[in-house]
Amino acid sequence: MKQGIVEDKEYRKDYEAGSGSLSTPLLGHLFPKLFHQEMRPIDRYFVIVRVDGLYRYEVEKELYDRIEKGDKVVIGTDKFGMPGVILVDK
Repeated sequence: MKQGIVEDKEYRKDYEAGSGSLSTPLLGHLFPKLFHQEMRPIDRYFVIVRVDGLYRYEVEKELYDRIEKGDKVVIGTDKFGMPGVILVDK
């Protein structure tokens, strides 16, 4: 486990891959439910942490709301070996 300091926070609105369909102009107007579908938006939250260098980690919204710039965090791993961010008590 490594300790780091939060340098910045980042929010992105992304879209789910494959959730939309290519709009066909004529068929899209005649049959909008079959030939025109909007892509589903996804909210993604990131924190940029300085450990040995700068790293960007995706976090849940609850943790994103609690973390502020300059907070100390610990970078650990979950049961699948993926990195995870843990906020050190203030």
